[in-house]
Amino acid sequence: MKRKAIQLANQTIVISLPSKWVKEQGIKKGDDIDVEERGKELIINSKGSNEEEKIEIDISGLNERTVRWILSGLQKKGYDEIIVKYDKSIIVKTIEELIKDLFTGFIISEQSENRCVLKSISKSLENEFDTTLRRAFLVTLSMGESCLETIKRGNLGNLKELISLEHTNNQLTNFCERILNKWGYDDYKQTCFMYVIVWNLEKICDEYKYICEYLSENNKLKIRKEVIELFEKTNIFLNSYYEIFYKFDIKKLSKLAEEKKEIEKKAIKFYKTKECKETIIINHLLNIISKVVDFSTSMIILKM
Repeated sequence: MKRKAIQLANQTIVISLPSKWVKEQGIKKGDDIDVEERGKELIINSKGSNEEEKIEIDISGLNERTVRWILSGLQKKGYDEIIVKYDKSIIVKTIEELIKDLFTGFIISEQSENRCVLKSISKSLENEFDTTLRRAFLVTLSMGESCLETIKRGNLGNLKELISLEHTNNQLTNFCERILNKWGYDDYKQTCFMYVIVWNLEKICDEYKYICEYLSENNKLKIRKEVIELFEKTNIFLNSYYEIFYKFDIKKLSKLAEEKKEIEKKAIKFYKTKECKETIIINHLLNIISKVVDFSTSMIILKM
């Protein structure tokens, strides 16, 4: 759809709005129209930027895992009010857990036997993206370091206590994803690249959680020196990417690509000589390395 630019007075340029769209939105003379600049694009919103977005969803008959996927997706997408209908009151417990552990700034504002309303009470949080992302990085680094130190001390049964750090990471990265979906990144064209960073950061922390869960359940397992050394290299590798993200250096990034190959070679060699129980740990460490490297393209676009 094209529109002719019309000049008014000496400087003002105007274009007409499509009549069908104007009627559908109920726009009248004197109404406020929200206009957002996104590079060469202008986003025109008849609702105004402060109006809350709402959605109603019926989750009757769905299992708990699917309910979590749906509600998490809707919250991340940017809805401010989610009206949930259900056929089993037990599902409220799942919703309460999501509010407590994942949905920053949300409350259950209404609740009945087969319906509840999830509502955001946080305002103007888009300015907190950078601070929240850094916290998510630091929590992930802390989980890796704490996990390694606990293994070195031989207190494998205590690793379960570290899983709370992964919950914190989920909360922080979920919040970042919501901001990106709702408002976008400062440079809107970089939003998708920043989303990749946040997404992978959450998945990296998952891998540390899986290690904690496995070793806490198999707390008699003797972790060999080679595995501990690989764990140390993995943590250093992640920390190097963190440092490059906040102080970009393309040469250091290139060097890390070579280090990845060396780490993988040692791990593959290890598979051939060590028993399967330790291989599970190696798998998760290699997954961390792989996900960290997935930062690279997005990091280059964001920083160059």
